[in-house]
Amino acid sequence: MMNMNYPFTESAENKMTSFLTDLAKPFVEKLINGAIAELSYICCFTCIVKDFQEEQSRLEVERETLERHIEEATRRGENVQPDALAWKDEVDQLIQEDTKKKKCFFEFCPDCL
Repeated sequence: MMNMNYPFTESAENKMTSFLTDLAKPFVEKLINGAIAELSYICCFTCIVKDFQEEQSRLEVERETLERHIEEATRRGENVQPDALAWKDEVDQLIQEDTKKKKCFFEFCPDCL
């Protein structure tokens, strides 16, 4: 039956609904994928922290090696590249990064920052 107050037929309504659904589908998928990616950081926090701490250990060794090279170059009276000094400062900040567990979300999520 056709409703006289509504200018579309049922077929046109179905086409419009289908069109809107197809239009919204990629946006909904992106939204869901983004939410999953963000939630994975919270759910996998312990693994991420473990990896970070391992990289911190490797970085400390590299920093010590670079520091020895800088000291040797300075003793010989050579100029040290500014980017080497900047890298050392950045590494020092990363090594000092605190990865201890803290409570959040009213303690519902104990493994997040």
